[in-house]
Amino acid sequence: MAHMMHKILVVGLGMLVAAGLVMPVQAAGDRIAVVQLEQLLKAHPDTVPAETSLEKQRTEFETERRSMLDEMGRRKEAFESLRDEAANEALSEDVRKEKLKALEEAYGELRKYEKEIQEIQIQRQKELNDHGRRLRGSIVEKIRAIIETYAEDKGFTVVLNVENAGMNAFGTVLYSADKSDITADVRSLIEKQAAP
Repeated sequence: MAHMMHKILVVGLGMLVAAGLVMPVQAAGDRIAVVQLEQLLKAHPDTVPAETSLEKQRTEFETERRSMLDEMGRRKEAFESLRDEAANEALSEDVRKEKLKALEEAYGELRKYEKEIQEIQIQRQKELNDHGRRLRGSIVEKIRAIIETYAEDKGFTVVLNVENAGMNAFGTVLYSADKSDITADVRSLIEKQAAP
């Protein structure tokens, strides 16, 4: 069974290499370098204004959410007051029926408003995530341009991010020699660009 799995893995990898989907790590003459992109993002001068912008948007959304929750509280209080009135035994049957009908309508409006709050919160979170992705993407593109220039000047043919690349908890590279890590050099270039 283990032999069969090994054979399937080797054949599958061979097919991916043949299809050009997996390439050998280093071809003859290639120079590979690694960076820690998260460090570069933190060092980039656009990161602080981007984080400030996101925090401002987050604060605005939180203010809006609190306002809507306050309104929801007022509506619940009005509903509870109406419910108490409808439960009054001293009311005539006709008046109580009217109060119950108004109570049903108020309940429907309350649920509708609650759903609206949830939808707005989901939309605001999506807007915040999208805004953050755009800001971060813009900074990453600027860093890529710096890395590209640096790599061309130093003769590197490949530069890899050694940090977690999303779903892969182990990152893109499992081992790299310290001498190939150019994070400090690129960070220095970013800091030079940011200097007045």
